[in-house]
Amino acid sequence: MGIAHQRWGSRLLDRLIASDQPDEIRAQLLQTVLQRRPALILSSTAIGLMSLSAALLLRNPWAIGWLALDLLLIGYRLFLSIRYEPADAPAPEWEVRRVMGLSLAIFGLLGIGAFFCFRSGAPLLALIGTISVMGLVGGLVSRWAAFPRLGLATMAAVGLLAAAGLATAPDPAIRPAALQLLLIVAGTAALTVQNHRTLLAMLLARAEAARLAATDALTRLPNRAQLVETLRSRCDAPGAFALLFLDLDGFKSVNDRDGHAAGDAMLQAVGAALAQVEGGAAHRIGGDEFVLIVPGGATEAGLVAARTSEAVSVAGQGRIGASIGVALAPEDGRDPDRLMTRADHALYVAKRAGRGRTRFWREVMLERVA
Repeated sequence: MGIAHQRWGSRLLDRLIASDQPDEIRAQLLQTVLQRRPALILSSTAIGLMSLSAALLLRNPWAIGWLALDLLLIGYRLFLSIRYEPADAPAPEWEVRRVMGLSLAIFGLLGIGAFFCFRSGAPLLALIGTISVMGLVGGLVSRWAAFPRLGLATMAAVGLLAAAGLATAPDPAIRPAALQLLLIVAGTAALTVQNHRTLLAMLLARAEAARLAATDALTRLPNRAQLVETLRSRCDAPGAFALLFLDLDGFKSVNDRDGHAAGDAMLQAVGAALAQVEGGAAHRIGGDEFVLIVPGGATEAGLVAARTSEAVSVAGQGRIGASIGVALAPEDGRDPDRLMTRADHALYVAKRAGRGRTRFWREVMLERVA
């Protein structure tokens, strides 16, 4: 039964945090759910004081049990905050989901506790319960704005429990407050949806700005800045790869004869063709120069170089070709600048040898020694 409940709870949480946004945006939305430790300590203390007040004033089994369970859940939640401080590094999704589940349990207990506090007839508990419920609902406006369904479901559950407690309170004078509470919760829920749209627009705009900063405006391929980042990552990671430095043969003549607009159109066609070359990740680094990163060694690099030359010829309708210089990692080094320099040198030798040639840096060096 426990496993079944756990699976049901996981499926429920899946529905509440489902998002049609890209994985990168969804990951950022998940991180916004986490509170920084000072805010978490303050909010946890406020929630704990409510159950403590109920236990001290009523001294009945449900109030004492509520306090014990509250302390257990809040203590575990604080323990998780020590493991993953949002300011240090992104927490994995399974950890964020655990935090969400714990928070849902704590908030649900608060709603149930508020119901019994209002039903108890104790004026002080009614006051503390009202403050706690409104503080929770107000906090969820920003805390769970990333996932409005989660925030709205929590607000609805806590608000309905508290309103039910007010509506059935022993003192008839406070019963009308149930309607007022529901109206406030409804207004706060609408603000949560508005905050979600604002947050999502901000994250999407940031992602688009980052994409544009890493993209060549003409060909839509990754640009030099992105190439540098990718090369650094590949050099730091294990595994062999090849760097293909590509220059278009005959492009200057086309550009000079037909004009820059025709030249730009040809570069766009070449960029689209290179993006489709199997086995290589293409970048445009400026002018008519492109770079492809190919997983594997010399064999894979040679195959991709052949596909690249054919793709360029087709895209340029036979009017242009491609000279290619190749550097291999780790054989030719594992430093981004060194690999780029060696591939560029191999490209220079290839262009001197004639149109449409591919040369490997190591072969060039061996020929020089011979």
